[in-house]
Amino acid sequence: MIKSNIIKLVDEYAALKSQIAELEKQSKKLADKVKSLGDGTYEGTAHKLVVSSCIPVRFDSTTFREEHAELYEKYTKQGELQTTVRVYGR
Repeated sequence: MIKSNIIKLVDEYAALKSQIAELEKQSKKLADKVKSLGDGTYEGTAHKLVVSSCIPVRFDSTTFREEHAELYEKYTKQGELQTTVRVYGR
């Protein structure tokens, strides 16, 4: 790929990631306002929001590994290759 195309690709990607981050920040603020309404169903003009609360149950793999190392290793398997892209400012 031509260097100028790479530069354009990097700049476009970084700009979009920045926009997404800002939109996610705005979305979280609005979600917090909606959550403050409490559990229930809330209707807009074209959409409906449902707020519900729960207490999740999670498996404590760290403690399990410490207490049952052999069993933990027996059921641990390697995943697929994952390639990530990170944006760093200059």
